[in-house]
Amino acid sequence: MSKVFKVQESATAGEYMVIFDVFAVDVQPISSSYNVVAARLLGFTYPDYLRYCKSRGAELRGKQGYTHAIWKNKTIAESLVKELNKIWEEAE
Repeated sequence: MSKVFKVQESATAGEYMVIFDVFAVDVQPISSSYNVVAARLLGFTYPDYLRYCKSRGAELRGKQGYTHAIWKNKTIAESLVKELNKIWEEAE
């Protein structure tokens, strides 16, 4: 199974982010944020993706640049990563 998404601890201990690992696959550089990859895989706009994450227990952070989702419960973040990696694999 391709593991292009993973859970990473944020700068604050005990808080976790779902990230797209650009080193796990050969992708073209983009001029925006890789944060939108998860949204597109799920068929969401980025704001809808953030709402989806919030419905799964995430808090939203970031007042400048891209707002992003943070989980205090690593298990919930890992379940989203599992879902995203499954969709990525099916699309390959």
